[in-house]
Amino acid sequence: MKYFLLSLLILTILLTYQVSSCDAINSIREFLFPPKDLFQPLIEVPIDVSSTKEVNVGEIKFKYKGLYALGISYGKDIDDKKLHWKKYSLKLRLNIKFYANNKLIFEKGSTKDYTPYWGTDDNGIDIIYFNYPKDISEHKLMCTVEVVIPDRELNEQHKPLKLHISKQSEL
Repeated sequence: MKYFLLSLLILTILLTYQVSSCDAINSIREFLFPPKDLFQPLIEVPIDVSSTKEVNVGEIKFKYKGLYALGISYGKDIDDKKLHWKKYSLKLRLNIKFYANNKLIFEKGSTKDYTPYWGTDDNGIDIIYFNYPKDISEHKLMCTVEVVIPDRELNEQHKPLKLHISKQSEL
């Protein structure tokens, strides 16, 4: 009985407090006791993807380790069967850049592939994935997103669009 109680105490401590060296335990802890803000977007800014441009997203502060996605979201009332049920040939190409002290530390471009999602507040597509702190080791960064190849059809059919960076599930 005392070993059971001791094991239960150790398990509770491991799952309740973040253990920086063990990603598996942190993933289990976040699954069982998710922080309220775990999947809230780090940024959410309006974007027009009908022409090439660079959007200064501003300062990003990473709070949780793991997988993140840059994506585009739009309202739930939009008929999104084309993006979600038929394979849409995504023309849009984005490039994300992170800077620390005005020095470029990470850059990644999108491809034609995307992952659609359905949310309680909106729907959208995730386009670029990256990992904190494996890809990006700084906690606080400046971010820009460049529309390299515009997608006028996506912009017109689904506007207003919002650019977001959000934590993704690791399960």
